[in-house]
Amino acid sequence: MLFKKGAVMKVTSDVGVVSTLNMAELTALDSIGAADLAKIDGITNGENAAGKAVVLGATKNTDSFRMTGKLFTPQAAPETAADTAGLTDAQMLTGILAATPTAAAAYTVRTGTQLEAALLAAGFQVENGDSFDLTIINLGGAGDDITLTAAAGITIVGNAVVTVAVPSQGTFRFRRTAANTFVAYRVG
Repeated sequence: MLFKKGAVMKVTSDVGVVSTLNMAELTALDSIGAADLAKIDGITNGENAAGKAVVLGATKNTDSFRMTGKLFTPQAAPETAADTAGLTDAQMLTGILAATPTAAAAYTVRTGTQLEAALLAAGFQVENGDSFDLTIINLGGAGDDITLTAAAGITIVGNAVVTVAVPSQGTFRFRRTAANTFVAYRVG
């Protein structure tokens, strides 16, 4: 998971207790040693225990975690688009694009350089393998198909056409493969 600078995580326990953690507070934990952690919560570096914090090892990465219950993530209002256009940063990064073309349309994505700059400006520190999704919902009339068009630094894999016919949406997963380079996989 990637969190924006200033993001807040709210966790609700099985008995309804809500805990809030500001992501900025986590930077203070970078300098805490294993002995200090043991004093705080009886945790050994690299281990976790029920009802206690998960403490990552020196790499600060974890391969997986299990979460039960529902995961809610903030979702801004969908962006909109009509006929042939170059998509904006907001249209790509909001995650949902409600499109109302009046004829067949081509939507050109941002370049890899523009996309990476937009992600950094939004507070994301992207690494190779990180990804985000863009779902285009085609609300046009008969024959008003949308073709997603690649720009420099972007490769589209799979069907780039979002038809009006059911299903009238397409989801593309943009995965960073190198600096300023993304592959957009049609996943839905």
